[in-house]
Amino acid sequence: MSTIRGALDGIFAAARNARGSLAAYSALAQSLRLPRDGGLGAGGLGLDRLAGATEGLVRDLALGGAVRAAVRVPWDSLDEALAARSGLLALLDARLEESDPATLTAIGSLATILGEHVPPPREHLPRLRWIVLPGELPAAVLAYPLYADPTRGEEIAADVI
Repeated sequence: MSTIRGALDGIFAAARNARGSLAAYSALAQSLRLPRDGGLGAGGLGLDRLAGATEGLVRDLALGGAVRAAVRVPWDSLDEALAARSGLLALLDARLEESDPATLTAIGSLATILGEHVPPPREHLPRLRWIVLPGELPAAVLAYPLYADPTRGEEIAADVI
């Protein structure tokens, strides 16, 4: 188990940032499928069960890593953080159906961590708003409805370019 945990910790260390490791962990948790071609007989069925158990173990560790990474991501908007939280909660919910009691407790803890820390409770993340302009407008004109401050027009122009 420590070898698998070390490999998953290596994903976090190798990713350029928490956002990259979140993507890697999430992909691993969603798509890991080991071959099950053990055939008939006791030996083949045992190999198939071993493949299933290995998938479950790696998936559970990857979900833990994904939650750890999600807590560390510097979210750009509230909507982005809520979408990530929703996706991870869906993965945790899918794992509930095939888990033993100890794993259920761990999954509940991960869901609690997500609920408490994604989005970060003390950060006031902006909401995304889509604005359709009737045509070209000077940045100072656009700054007023966005920020109630027309002096922020230069900031808008800098962000667009």
